[in-house]
Amino acid sequence: KQILLQNQDNISVIGSNSPTRLLGEAIIQWSDRTKWLTDPSQICVTLGLTQALTLAMESSVTPRDTIAIEWPGNSYFYFAARLFGAQTVSIPSNVQDGLDLDALENALEQDPSIKCIMCMPNFSTPTGSMMPFPNKQRLISICEKNNIAIIEYDIAGNHSFKSPRPLPVKTCGSEQVIYISGYDHVTDLHYISGGKYQNSIRGFATLHQVYVPNWIQDSLAVYLMRPQSKRYLRKLQNDLSSAVNSLRAAIEHHFPEGTSVHMPSGGRFLWVELPGRFDSLELLNKALDYDISFSPGYVFSVGSDFSNCLRLNCAVVVGKPEMLDGIKKLGAILKEY
Repeated sequence: KQILLQNQDNISVIGSNSPTRLLGEAIIQWSDRTKWLTDPSQICVTLGLTQALTLAMESSVTPRDTIAIEWPGNSYFYFAARLFGAQTVSIPSNVQDGLDLDALENALEQDPSIKCIMCMPNFSTPTGSMMPFPNKQRLISICEKNNIAIIEYDIAGNHSFKSPRPLPVKTCGSEQVIYISGYDHVTDLHYISGGKYQNSIRGFATLHQVYVPNWIQDSLAVYLMRPQSKRYLRKLQNDLSSAVNSLRAAIEHHFPEGTSVHMPSGGRFLWVELPGRFDSLELLNKALDYDISFSPGYVFSVGSDFSNCLRLNCAVVVGKPEMLDGIKKLGAILKEY
């Protein structure tokens, strides 16, 4: 309300893809743990992840190139790459340490058309994996050696269950990294810092008229710079940790023997691997009859991989313990197979 009153004469102004002074200061203040971001001019703001990914791809690859994506990986990565027209290659990722760097090196040796990799090193979607810092440094070394861009999506890093927040790959100091993050607990506004690609990112953002109204930027900035904003985030982190524990306990109690659940140290999702005879898409179709929804494993790859896996959103349980009844019902549906 305060920002709207101050900007009522300029409410219809298109805005900018550069952060306002207030938002630039707020982003830098919130990145004080990482300390790599000190210059607001190296930031471009977007309305949503798809815009940010598109700008990152346009600035670093062409549709003739191949983009490597962790597998299983964020469904937005596959969606954005498909819209861009580039070929993709899947790089295996495990639920503990994330991206398999040996597999990445092998893929680069076999396919010189790979010019970019998309990944979530901190609490990857859908598995919740966490890449150890030495692996992050090795990832930088591999990509610098092969001159390929790293598109790092780090929004889940804000949801670590433990302090301090895990460091992103970007803190290793490489200009190869195109860093994307935001504050999804507040708004869908994202920001992107592209290293050596930043001028191209800014140019494509202007070409496509990617603008965020100033009043939206300043409203977010005012919220982020209030002391209670970090208190709220800490509460959310604790709530998500409790929700993850509650969901995991319910799954272990109600789901069939042989079900595997990875326990992440951050993020808002649980990756569940059912015994091989189950199909998560069939399960979803039956669950929808009871107003129960989840993401089947199919959407985190190309083809029919991870058909016996599913991703649960633990955030829906926060403040709503009755949502655990859905796990009990899913367990009952599984027993009918």
